[in-house]
Amino acid sequence: KEDKEDKEDKEDKEDKEDKEDKEDKEDKEDKEDKEDTNILLSCSSAYANGLVTNEINVSQSNGSSGDGYIELYTKAPIVLGGKTISYSDDGKKNSVTIALDNAAARVYLEKTNVSASNYSAHLVPAGSFIVFPEALFGGKNALDKNYGEILIQESASSSVIQYFRYGVSLSGKSQLWHVDSACSASYERSNAADNNICTKPDGSNGWQVCNATEGSSNKATNIIASNFNCVESGENELTGRLYTKTTAQAFAFDIVALDEADNLETEFANLTDHTVKVELVDASTGLCAGYPSISADNVSFKASDLGRVKSHSLVSNAAYSHVKCRITDTTDDVNVIGCSTDSFAIRPLRFSVVTSTLNNTSSGSGTTAKAGADSFTITTQSSSVGYNGTPKINSTLHDHNNITQVNKLSGVFASANKNTGEAVGSNFKYDEVGLVKFVANDIYDDSFTSTDQLNGDCILGSFANNPVNGKVGCNFGHSSAITIGRFIPDHFEVTLNTPVFDTSNATFTYIGQPIMYATIPVATVTAKNASGVTTKNYTGSYWKINPTDASYGITPSYTEAIHALIIIDIRAPVAIDNGDGSGTLRFSDTSSHILAITRRSPVAPFDAEITLSFTLADIDGVVVANVNGLPHINPVVFGSPSVGSGISFAANKEQRWGRIAMANAYGSELMPLSVPLVTEYYDGRNFIQNLADNSTVINLATQLSLHNGSTTKAGNEAIGIGATGTTTATLTHSPFSGGDAGLVFSAANAYGYVDLSLLNSDSWLLFDWNGSGTHDSLPTARVNFGLYKSNDKQIYFREVY
Repeated sequence: KEDKEDKEDKEDKEDKEDKEDKEDKEDKEDKEDKEDTNILLSCSSAYANGLVTNEINVSQSNGSSGDGYIELYTKAPIVLGGKTISYSDDGKKNSVTIALDNAAARVYLEKTNVSASNYSAHLVPAGSFIVFPEALFGGKNALDKNYGEILIQESASSSVIQYFRYGVSLSGKSQLWHVDSACSASYERSNAADNNICTKPDGSNGWQVCNATEGSSNKATNIIASNFNCVESGENELTGRLYTKTTAQAFAFDIVALDEADNLETEFANLTDHTVKVELVDASTGLCAGYPSISADNVSFKASDLGRVKSHSLVSNAAYSHVKCRITDTTDDVNVIGCSTDSFAIRPLRFSVVTSTLNNTSSGSGTTAKAGADSFTITTQSSSVGYNGTPKINSTLHDHNNITQVNKLSGVFASANKNTGEAVGSNFKYDEVGLVKFVANDIYDDSFTSTDQLNGDCILGSFANNPVNGKVGCNFGHSSAITIGRFIPDHFEVTLNTPVFDTSNATFTYIGQPIMYATIPVATVTAKNASGVTTKNYTGSYWKINPTDASYGITPSYTEAIHALIIIDIRAPVAIDNGDGSGTLRFSDTSSHILAITRRSPVAPFDAEITLSFTLADIDGVVVANVNGLPHINPVVFGSPSVGSGISFAANKEQRWGRIAMANAYGSELMPLSVPLVTEYYDGRNFIQNLADNSTVINLATQLSLHNGSTTKAGNEAIGIGATGTTTATLTHSPFSGGDAGLVFSAANAYGYVDLSLLNSDSWLLFDWNGSGTHDSLPTARVNFGLYKSNDKQIYFREVY
């Protein structure tokens, strides 16, 4: 009985323990279930549904491993590194987690498969497939055909990219993860015998049992492009070029789809036609997606196109220096954007208008600018807007004589305003005189198409607007000739010769006696630009020095250092154009009286310091800036009014205040009688005989009058003396010698007299003989025959004893 009771107690105890164990176990399981349902995850803010489950393939029956896989699909670009995928087949915590960039996984970019680890830090494009083989999930029971959960998660966070739950019947099945419905999907299979479920390759359609055309991964179901390129017709899909176009040119190019390795994707759009947006974009700055659009069009790809189609005909009325084509594919939620590898220019046809502030096109009056000094403006207008380049000017131009002028025009244009195509250069200067001509393409642009020049996408040095073998010229310019001007010298440089006055007498000149030139003054005038270079075109109708011009004529002006002058010759100089930018001004001649020093009261002899000055300006107002190599402005001066610096004389500069004098004569009637007739000068104290005068001439017939009290005769005629005698005057010296005329009367042979009068003489020899206070009279004298005069100089003496 006791054994039986012990046995019953033992069984009761064991039953109680079993019951407690069972209850503990159930409590534990309930607790675990409760814990499982508390794993709440939220959607990723950056990648939610960017990477979704696309296909589950279990090739072997439950309980054995095989070559099944889980396939993911990128609906948006994604970086694999730092993200994980987890798989659970029973809703418990025995899930398997691996890195998305596991080396055993494969990334299918279009048709190319690459190890997923190669994309750990690289962007996987949208439309790619990532395949994880069954072996990564532990083999046996890894991919249960009846039930499973797949979680794609951002590592080290609770953010979920996508969660997928599937099974024969999901009702009553516990879940390991609870995720926001915004990034979750579920599929309850209708047939437990089907191992495979899948969706369309864009990841957006409802789930379904895989059909015959699917399975074994969808990587080739509908091929999309990884990139696009645009090339000239027939060119290589990657390295092909795009040529320069003009704004008047209709053009088209090939659009090519590229795979991930930048090869032509011949299977692009193999299942679905793709309509892509084709844009011309301004690629001057920025990145492909942000380039401003110039024009847009749509082009469709079909499977039969084998990844290459031709664009529609395109025209741009505006100019652009860097143009690319941009292709955008948004078919079936795919968003692939690609820009051409090559850029090209769309250039204007020409500069349609060129104007200048210098609009004088002849040698006549009008707008002028000083050569090399005055700035002027040139404005160009391109044939189309959008042009923002910088025009240039040919270094070799032509003048009004059609002679080449090299590097004579300086200055640059500012960049054109792209809204108007207008470029202005306001600092141009031209170094020559006259007009400058721009023939076709002297104003040009050879850099707007620089993006095409390095690879020969336009014809270097050519201005052709019509394509040759598909290419136009790299350059464009102004197509018609224009002339601008008029340019005048900046200044004159003058070189003076050394003029010489001719001394009126051998070694002196009487004050008041007219002076002539032995060597006339000659001024050589050379037209210069601002840099001091001779402007050779200052000649012909462009030679503007006119000495007789009413406003800019040239009048010589003479001065003496101290004394006033009488100016006799004030003729304008004769201007001679040498034909090379220089010419001469020749003053007077060697046969004309030029001037005389004004004769007033007697003064001691002095040296004349005479200067000749004149103002030089042509009718454009160009004036002198240098004389004899030194800076000098108007007036231009020959000589200087200082001691020894005046215009030189052929012999001596000495000026003498002179007069002509006669004295009475007495002598025998039987002998010739000499009469003093001399020239004298004032030495500062007295009048003395001018022994240096060997030039004065007296004409007896016209300048000497004889009168015997009843009869008047000319000086060269015989005149009666007394009742029976006569006498005749002769000159021993004509001209004077040593200041003496040598006047002699022949013997009269009778007693009597003759009165002598000088009728006229040179004005510089007149004197105040009559005491009127004016030096305007001539001397008189009497000749007495038979009358003797005692000696005025007697010595009186006596002896004293």
